[in-house]
Amino acid sequence: MLYELCHVKYAKTHEPGILKYAICGTADNSDLDTIYVIEEYDQTYQYSSHYPDMYFIRYASQSAYDHHFTVPPVQDTLTNIFAPSSTSATTPSVLASAPIIHNITWTPAHFTRPTLSTTPDPFIIWATIDLPSVAQVDTIAPYGAAVVKHAEQSEEGCLFYGDARPRDKLQDDKGLICAVEVYQDEAAFQYHSEQTALQAMVKEATTLGSRVVFAGLKLEAGWLARDMEGVGDAEHDLRDGTKWMDQ
Repeated sequence: MLYELCHVKYAKTHEPGILKYAICGTADNSDLDTIYVIEEYDQTYQYSSHYPDMYFIRYASQSAYDHHFTVPPVQDTLTNIFAPSSTSATTPSVLASAPIIHNITWTPAHFTRPTLSTTPDPFIIWATIDLPSVAQVDTIAPYGAAVVKHAEQSEEGCLFYGDARPRDKLQDDKGLICAVEVYQDEAAFQYHSEQTALQAMVKEATTLGSRVVFAGLKLEAGWLARDMEGVGDAEHDLRDGTKWMDQ
């Protein structure tokens, strides 16, 4: 976590193209060993992802992606934390297992409210629907679009909703629908969960044999909108003697 907080300070100062850089933990502290990181670069649709245990990233271009992985704090992390251990060529040395990586792209069903940038302690959801077959994605898609439409029109407490799909084909032709959701607080998500549109989607997905998971997260450091101030600035010294921390 310390290395990731260092990234936040560096990125905020040196990488203005990063629109989202949110380092998250579980909202109820039920899993203190998993880090979720959300990154978004500009507003195009080329995605990639790397390290911690779950990471969702949007890059403006291949050059923006390449640049991010050349900056000092990222190189420091790759060298010191996520380098392969001496006993495994695939498992990072300080992680219990290899990272779970999702390369995703938004569908047209997504929106952002201006209040996203002024909400200091949002409640974040990473939602997944694992479908037995990729063909079933088209069955669930209209339900998902209805959920997003209702949230945008009738749920002021929903600050951001991004319905997404994996860019890469899954093994065994399985299907995946996922979403990044941001709420004003946990009560706003509770209200969302009680809405008919969401309940209908979950019912249909369950009928198809899907596994539906909503992971509640809290923002530990970083930002969900570029102009968020005072949120996880990591201004305190995290690593004494590291030159790029003072740049």
